[in-house]
Amino acid sequence: MLAMHEFISEKNIAFSPKEFKSQQFLMIDDFIPRDFVYRYFLPEVMQCEPFTHRVNLPGIKKSGSVSAHHIKIHAPELFALYHSDWMKEQVEKSVGEKLFVCPERDPHAVALYYYTEAGDHIGVHFDKSFYRGQRYTVLLGLIQDSVNSKLMCYPDATKWNRRKNPLEIYTYPGMLVIFNGDVLWHEVTPLAENEKRVVLSMEFVTDQRMSTVNRFISDCKDKWFYFGKR
Repeated sequence: MLAMHEFISEKNIAFSPKEFKSQQFLMIDDFIPRDFVYRYFLPEVMQCEPFTHRVNLPGIKKSGSVSAHHIKIHAPELFALYHSDWMKEQVEKSVGEKLFVCPERDPHAVALYYYTEAGDHIGVHFDKSFYRGQRYTVLLGLIQDSVNSKLMCYPDATKWNRRKNPLEIYTYPGMLVIFNGDVLWHEVTPLAENEKRVVLSMEFVTDQRMSTVNRFISDCKDKWFYFGKR
């Protein structure tokens, strides 16, 4: 694993647990320098693209995903970033809780999401956690060659008003977005022709345990909605 902390300026890291607690959301611009992303991470994004599993569920989502199992083999630096003490400590300082990485059998623990075809999107939703305790979603921008496809977050939104307080986010290379997926409603707007967007998703939990029933539901969701058969 590259000595990531040697490339990061402390002024770029804005820890604000109080701010996070109020909205369950935090965005950090230039968390990792773009030159670093271009040099070390984009080659791995290209290596993983042939292993993309695409899903098209009308009205729900249309996009491609690469699971943790492929990332471990074909994107060792991205895999190591997720499992590094340094990365976990940054997220812990931001959310104000002790965290753990997800068990290695979880294909969603660290994943790449590819928006590469016109119309690729994800409808408004929240990230239901099947783990006990809290699960925090951390997105790292890798490719944002699109003016149409962007992350839309809705702090304080509810089931009855899912698009309340819209916040438009272009996940440029190196940007970090941290949120409580169980609380924050969000979506990805449709990609246009000849555009591309790729993000790395990392999941951190307060409790690595999951019931047998929830494990079955989670496995089915990952198979049908994201990664297909392992």
